[in-house]
Amino acid sequence: MNQDRLANLIERPEVQQMILNDYDGGYALGITLNPRNRSEIAIRVRIEGAEAASIPSEIILEGETIPIIANTNFKVPDPLNHR
Repeated sequence: MNQDRLANLIERPEVQQMILNDYDGGYALGITLNPRNRSEIAIRVRIEGAEAASIPSEIILEGETIPIIANTNFKVPDPLNHR
């Protein structure tokens, strides 16, 4: 799967639910290189919490296994005030 297709897929609520499971907090999703195999892409999920146990290490999308890299203690940015 190429990164453009994966980027489109992770925007879908049902795919985000697969990634986040029962996590309930601030998060950000993106695409990165898999640190274990830099020739393949992975999903990076950053979560506010200090515990990422509910985040799976991989998911299957369109028949392909996609690794998930979870980072904890993410601080959600404050919204900009537009004037």
